[in-house]
Amino acid sequence: MPSFEHSPSNIPSMGLCSICAQTIKNESANAECSLCSGLFGNLETLSCMAIGKAEGYEWSTFSIGCIIPKKILVAQEALWLERGLENSRSIKNAINGAAREYILSKTAKKYSSRASDVLFLLDFERNSVSAQISPIFVFSHYKKYARDISQSIWHCKKCAGNGRLGGRGDEKICICEKCNGKGVMYESVEGIIGAPIRRAFEGEETAFHASGREDIDAVMRGSGRPFAIEVKNPRKRKADMHALQKEINRDVRIRVPSLSTVSQHFVKVVCSSHFEKEYEAEVSLEREIAKSDFKKILSLSGKTIWQQTPTRVLHRRADLQRKRKIISISAKGKGKKLTLRIRAQAGTYIKELVSSDSGRTKPSISGILGCKAIVEKLDVVKIHDEFLRRVSKK
Repeated sequence: MPSFEHSPSNIPSMGLCSICAQTIKNESANAECSLCSGLFGNLETLSCMAIGKAEGYEWSTFSIGCIIPKKILVAQEALWLERGLENSRSIKNAINGAAREYILSKTAKKYSSRASDVLFLLDFERNSVSAQISPIFVFSHYKKYARDISQSIWHCKKCAGNGRLGGRGDEKICICEKCNGKGVMYESVEGIIGAPIRRAFEGEETAFHASGREDIDAVMRGSGRPFAIEVKNPRKRKADMHALQKEINRDVRIRVPSLSTVSQHFVKVVCSSHFEKEYEAEVSLEREIAKSDFKKILSLSGKTIWQQTPTRVLHRRADLQRKRKIISISAKGKGKKLTLRIRAQAGTYIKELVSSDSGRTKPSISGILGCKAIVEKLDVVKIHDEFLRRVSKK
């Protein structure tokens, strides 16, 4: 079999469209294309359709994506192999570049390869387009002063959040008695803060992201807990943050300081960071406290404790044993009442640190005092998120 040398002189020129010609060296553009069979000839049409999909949405930056039939990518690879080409431009890059230039010329917007306001996706396989609107993330800290508000929206399981029951066949529609027609079991920080933010940006819905959570019956004091509200498919990308803050703070149960928009990457930092926290707990004992008890309590400062998943959350969390450190603890009180100030590693269950949870937390206040101890009130008084505050100002 004769050998075949890969060189332009041995391989006849072939007809390629302007897009495909960019991917094969020494080829000029032609009306007929033997690689894509004219599939990319409608690039400008699809690009124009994509721009139309973003109508009604505010956007100033965009990025491009495309879906290409696999057979064309395979044919391109075969041509590269046949001609001994290396480091040639891929069809995807050529299409993205051409679509980018077209959209730039038609809209005068800015191209951004990442963190853009909208992603235009051109599907050459289905001859369709989409405009994926990037979410907006609003960051702040919240304080919670009520002991009957959950952090996240807790939909009623009986009515699946509808607030109504029935309506199938001959069934009569009635108000759900379990949630009293509200669709939720408790009012929530997410609902109180998220609703005005969604309206301000004209988003379809919101999602709540926070660094940890406190119990429903605990308050959040101090400088607050870091959180971000994700606004999905926002029609507006700017809002009067000061007015928004005032609207949220009309509800006296919640307070937020200044609001700001942040990147999705920053939100991941918020959710993945584990900060030490300080608590104030009012505790009831089954006996009178003795002077010697204070020394026993203070002995927990700097100690490592072991906590089995509390029985109260076993229905939604894996039954695991966790090691946590008590950074510091102080105590005061008289009679059968104690007030504890505790600084602990993130993820420490404070109620169980006090009660022992039938021995699932060791050591515990109840264990070292040898009597029953119950948290009557729990306040989060400080979250040590100084690192996050510094990063948010950069």
